[in-house]
Amino acid sequence: EPWISNWVSEKDSGQYKANNKGIGKATGQIYAWLNSDDIYLPNALTSIGKSFMEEDNIGAVVGLGRKLNEQGKVIYVPERPKLDFQSLANEWGPKIIWQPSCFFSNQAWKQCGPLDEDLYFCMDMDLWLKIAQNFKLNEFDQFQSHAISHRAAKTTGSREYMAVEHALVLLKRYNVQKSALYYLKGLADSAIESKQKITALTQNPIYKLLGPIYRALRKLRKNINESSPLAQSSNQLPLYFRKQLK
Repeated sequence: EPWISNWVSEKDSGQYKANNKGIGKATGQIYAWLNSDDIYLPNALTSIGKSFMEEDNIGAVVGLGRKLNEQGKVIYVPERPKLDFQSLANEWGPKIIWQPSCFFSNQAWKQCGPLDEDLYFCMDMDLWLKIAQNFKLNEFDQFQSHAISHRAAKTTGSREYMAVEHALVLLKRYNVQKSALYYLKGLADSAIESKQKITALTQNPIYKLLGPIYRALRKLRKNINESSPLAQSSNQLPLYFRKQLK
C-alpha cells in the first residue's frame, strides 16, 4: 500500500460519515471517493491531475463513466448534463454527474462540504449542486470509472426511496420543479405498472387456487413482524424520510 498514507476500518453511522471522515484526513488539493463496487480506469488519476493544472479556481472536473453488470458487460452509459448550476439542476435525472468520475478541489470542499449525513441516496447530487453554485465545473471527455451493478447495491434495490429523496431535496433545497417532477413521474409510472401486473395476476385462474395460501402466509408473516423489535417500520427508513414524517 505505498500510495495510501492513512486508512481506517471501524464501525460508524454509515457511508457518508465514512466519506466525511476520510476526506477530512486528506492533505491534497484534489478530492474524490470510490465506492467498493467502483473502479478507476487506467491513467484516470493522472489525466484528471493534468486537467486541474490547466486552469485555476476550478471547483470540479467531471469525466465520464459506465455501469457494468456482474459479467462485465456495459449496461448503462449516463449522459452528462451541462455543468452550470441552472442546467445541472434542471437536467438532473435524465442526465447526471457520474459520481466516481467527479473530482473536486480542496477549496470547493472547504466551501461546500461536508456531505450531508442526513441524506441516504443523493448526497453526491447535493454536493455537486452546491459546488456549481459557487465554482466553475469543467468537462473531461474521457471515461474515468466503471461501476458494477449488483443486487446488493444500494441504488439498485431501493429505487423508490431514491426517487423520493431526490425529489424532496430538489424541491425543498433548490426549488427545482422540473427535475423533481421527473422523479415523481417515474414513481407514478412504476405504481401504474405494478397495478397493471397485480390486476393481470388476480384475473389468472391459478391465483384463485394460490390466493388463499398466499394470504394465510402473509397474515402469519405480519403476526411475526408485529412481535419483533423491528416492528417500528418508520425507524427503518432513512433518516431524511423520518424527518419528513414528523
